[in-house]
Amino acid sequence: MSTYFITKESESKTENDSFNSSFNSELSNSSIEVDLDEMKKDDFNNPLFKIAYEISEILKILIEKSAFNSKIKVKESITEIFNSLIIPQISIYDYLKRIIMYSNIEENTLISSLIYIDRLCIKNVNLNKYTIHKILFSCILLSIKTNEDNFYKNDYYSEISGIPLKQLNFIEYNLLVIFNFETYISSDIFNEYKRILLRDIV
Repeated sequence: MSTYFITKESESKTENDSFNSSFNSELSNSSIEVDLDEMKKDDFNNPLFKIAYEISEILKILIEKSAFNSKIKVKESITEIFNSLIIPQISIYDYLKRIIMYSNIEENTLISSLIYIDRLCIKNVNLNKYTIHKILFSCILLSIKTNEDNFYKNDYYSEISGIPLKQLNFIEYNLLVIFNFETYISSDIFNEYKRILLRDIV
């Protein structure tokens, strides 16, 4: 199996200077508030938080490996779908914990979302500090709807993510278009990602 975060060569880091949303302010003004400092006391007692930490560390690597896309302007129009006006102040890890707290997602859903993110990287969608939160949540949302029998309406996910509902619907649809509506993940690929993701989790 060839995966971006294993095989792609790192390039020098650059920043994307085209932004078109107010993600950070929407997240800050969301009606759902999370006491992240309190949650950190029990992080290691929650298996999903351990997975969230591993995913956040992998995403940091992916951001570094994807940085060259800004420099050579590859797939910029696709990347713009996920752009935020400013860098969200919430960390990737804390953002994942927020999602876990309020969406009741399963372990397999988190793993599948990483596979979808990897697929975006292979398609040269640029991961950076301005795009990662929307990319992360849209892939989690796709994974939820693909893998789980029960899920909430998008207006609830809008509150969780801090992404306005209309924009969330737009991103969700365009993510499917990018994937050509092919969301299937084979058991072999899933198990390989799971092995890589959970190898450091006891």
